[in-house]
Amino acid sequence: MRKQFQRGWALILALSGIATDLAAGEVTSLVLINADSNQPVRELKNEDTIDLAKVGGNLNIIAKVRGDVGSVRFQLDGNSNFRTESTAPFALAGDTNGNFNRWTPKTGERTIVAIPFSQGQARGNKGKALSITFTVTGKPDSTLPPIKYPQLEDCLLY
Repeated sequence: MRKQFQRGWALILALSGIATDLAAGEVTSLVLINADSNQPVRELKNEDTIDLAKVGGNLNIIAKVRGDVGSVRFQLDGNSNFRTESTAPFALAGDTNGNFNRWTPKTGERTIVAIPFSQGQARGNKGKALSITFTVTGKPDSTLPPIKYPQLEDCLLY
């Protein structure tokens, strides 16, 4: 009778949502974002190339997820805790209410790993991570117009 009672409580706790050992979802893709327009540029694929001269330098990357994901921890080039995002959109460089922060990657080979967790702040169970290695080339064009200085004519400077 006592064992049946204990099993019954375990079942009630699990069904009522008190049990928190649920599996996390998965990161299904990484999407390059133009941080000036807050619009997607394209989905990143393994061994992709990002030419900063073509896409500009004000970028961000978001992790698209499926399932029960409470947070995503981003690893960048070996930094195992580059950033943790606990609310969607899960953005590598962060955001404020969907207004993406600007990030300009260094040229060369880059590796991003996005790891989903079932709870916020990279807690709970780990889900299925996604790792993408890509190459960054080029230099972003200057987004500032050239400075125009006034022409001084027939002026005496003292």
